[in-house]
Amino acid sequence: MRYFYRLAEGIRVLPMMAAIARQPGLWNEDQMRQKFDQSPHSQVDDILLRFGAPGEDVGHDLEAVDRPAMRALPNVKDEVLNVMRAVSGARLGRVIITRLEAGKKIAPHADTQGEYAKYYTRYHLVLQGLPGSLFICGDETVCMQTGELWWFDASAEHSVVNNSKDD
Repeated sequence: MRYFYRLAEGIRVLPMMAAIARQPGLWNEDQMRQKFDQSPHSQVDDILLRFGAPGEDVGHDLEAVDRPAMRALPNVKDEVLNVMRAVSGARLGRVIITRLEAGKKIAPHADTQGEYAKYYTRYHLVLQGLPGSLFICGDETVCMQTGELWWFDASAEHSVVNNSKDD
């Protein structure tokens, strides 16, 4: 595979899922990704744990700051730092929890605009992955499963479709 690489499986995500479920008000506190013109993410729900400071140039600012949701979910931050250690990361960028309802999609797009997209490497820790939830990049399609950690090439055109029965 050129666009995806599964780095780990069997990561214990249930404590994170439970912490998120206890705080449903965190979803969509900031809808910047869903609301900009022609957003490929218009059908997602997000919890922005770490992102550019409000009002900063999203594409060009390399800095990411902890958002209030990060403080509200301390065990999630612990796991994020575990992932960073596992991949020998030197600088922590954006951290987003994204939920895609059954039947929804993330439209095809490539993350190539700005210094941020060129600088950071993209990883996905799957909190809930079900059969039928498909991540497409180039000519490859994967069904990421719960507890897996993936690297993927965000500079290539990619999309997601959730044909499963749940978020």
